[in-house]
Amino acid sequence: MQNKKHTEAAKAKMRMNHADFLGSKNPAWKGGLISVECANCGNIVQKKPSVLKKIKNPFCDVKCFAELKIKNTIGEKNSNYRGGKVSVVCTNCGKEIPKIRSALKRSKNLFCSDACRLRWLGKDQKGEKNHNYIDGRSFEPYLEEFNNELKELIRSRDGYKCQKCGCSEIENGEKLSVHHIDYDKKNCLPSNLISLCRRCNSEVNKNRRHWTQCFRKKLAKLKDGIQLSLRVNKFTRRHKSLVSR
Repeated sequence: MQNKKHTEAAKAKMRMNHADFLGSKNPAWKGGLISVECANCGNIVQKKPSVLKKIKNPFCDVKCFAELKIKNTIGEKNSNYRGGKVSVVCTNCGKEIPKIRSALKRSKNLFCSDACRLRWLGKDQKGEKNHNYIDGRSFEPYLEEFNNELKELIRSRDGYKCQKCGCSEIENGEKLSVHHIDYDKKNCLPSNLISLCRRCNSEVNKNRRHWTQCFRKKLAKLKDGIQLSLRVNKFTRRHKSLVSR
């Protein structure tokens, strides 16, 4: 019976039988497509009765469905709605601005624009108002001993590499900065100096206690394999004599 071919007469008879079960002639006929109105745009669309049983709001297409979903989830219609935007005062200029409630939880200082935020940072983050302020130490001058000769010796001792990120002086494109480990400009002993690139030298101004401990451990390892030159030893003795005066 496999691969049996139907004769033309048999094919014609099957087509006739098929036609007898199309549309309203079929025993399972439910009335055909029903004309309904799209819930979003109002256009008339044809839907099967079985489809209308599954959905409450019929749509023309997926685009109409997405548009209506957005409309029903904005503002007060959203299940997460908490009262909308709140009127607050700009920390810098005092102008009233609308802000969402979640923004109030993230920050105490709110601004009407980036320009206002930058102006406020310029005014309220200087001197004693800055959280990194420590007795105005940044305004103290460096000692004469903290010169280019000493800096070059420290860079040479550190292999001309940043001791935080490992970037070399050649890769950096400029001379490495020499950082005071204990943040005291008067302590210019080689054991208190370390080479850093400009970016890292700026980053270590935060969390000072951590970086002080970190760099001291780093220098302790360097001392095991590197001996300072006689010029550095001479400088150390000179520095101690100046401090004792």
